[in-house]
Amino acid sequence: MSDLDMILPQPATLVVAGETVALSKLRFGQVPAFAAAVARPWPMLVEGKWLDAAILHNADIRTAISLLCDRSDAWLAELDVDEFVQLAGAAFGLNMDFFVRAVLPAVRAATQMLAPAGSSSVMDSSPPDTASLMS
Repeated sequence: MSDLDMILPQPATLVVAGETVALSKLRFGQVPAFAAAVARPWPMLVEGKWLDAAILHNADIRTAISLLCDRSDAWLAELDVDEFVQLAGAAFGLNMDFFVRAVLPAVRAATQMLAPAGSSSVMDSSPPDTASLMS
């Protein structure tokens, strides 16, 4: 991945079920829905148990993939198993690479810039009486 691709990412394409599908990197506004979709199958995905995750958490996995390729749940549900596995692998792979190479370093850099010197958390710098808005 070039520096230009990290700044202005180009979508990857894949032919699935005779259609060209554009795979995109997760957009910021999609993060909550994506996180909710992968929350239950995540332990299986991390362990490489893709098929188990797809079987036990089928709707969740389809929701996640739908966000990454802008295809409807109905379209994804009709794919052959091998086509879905190919699409899911490509979509997750593209995003994992993007997160590891671009997002995580950016988060680390932003955290270091925002944290006061010698503090591990921005909240640590708040006086006790302003630490919570609920008090």
